[in-house]
Amino acid sequence: SSGINAEYGGTARRCVRWVARIPYLDLLNDNSYIDPFLLQSMKVFGYFYVVDVPEYSAAVEQDYMKNFYDLDEDVKDELAIRRHNPANKNAYRGYSPWIG
Repeated sequence: SSGINAEYGGTARRCVRWVARIPYLDLLNDNSYIDPFLLQSMKVFGYFYVVDVPEYSAAVEQDYMKNFYDLDEDVKDELAIRRHNPANKNAYRGYSPWIG
C-alpha cells in the first residue's frame, strides 16, 4: 500500500476510485467503449470492478465463501490451481491453499 501511496501521491483508498468500474451488461454486449478503461485499469492495478450485476448480493456471496472455506481441506484441494493440484486443467483459477 505504501508503494501505491508513493506512486500516486495520495492514499490507497483514493487510488481505488481510479479502478475501472465496468457495467455487467457492457461486458456481455462487447461494448468497445469500455476497452480503454478496462485496459488502463488492468495495466495499473491488475483488476477492474464489474458493477450493476443483476440479482447480485454481497451477503449471499459471503455465505458461499464461508461455506467453501468451512469444507474439509481434501475437498478444497480438488479445486486447487494447477500448481497445487496437477489434475486441475485450469492453471489460473481455483483454490490456493495457505502455505505458511
